[in-house]
Amino acid sequence: RILQERRLPMIFISAYSEADLAREASEIGGFSYLLKPVDRRDLLPAIEVAMSRFNEIKALNKEIRDLQEAIRARKQIEQAKGILMKRLGLSEPEAMRRIQQRSRRERKPLGELAAEVIAADTFFTDWEEEERRDSRKAR
Repeated sequence: RILQERRLPMIFISAYSEADLAREASEIGGFSYLLKPVDRRDLLPAIEVAMSRFNEIKALNKEIRDLQEAIRARKQIEQAKGILMKRLGLSEPEAMRRIQQRSRRERKPLGELAAEVIAADTFFTDWEEEERRDSRKAR
């Protein structure tokens, strides 16, 4: 229940030394498993190790999120380049150069600018499709 609310380093303290309980504690997110009675000399190092491991995991999870965001942005940039190549008849390097120039000029991240290009293309594609339907109806 605690982990559903918030991730935090947990240390399990139990009177039972069964391997199954220790394994279960680890599987649900425990960072340590101590046996009662717990001596202060045992508890402090367990807390330090748990905090250290928890901070490592937190840093790795942030790195994963950052990498996922970079991949998402890269895909959008590639899609935006393709749109500019098609709509403006540009080469791939020229399309990228223009995205970079606009990004610097507007002081926006490349991914954000690429998302705007994609949104504009969707808007105009929908509009063009609507115009084609209307022109077929008029015939």
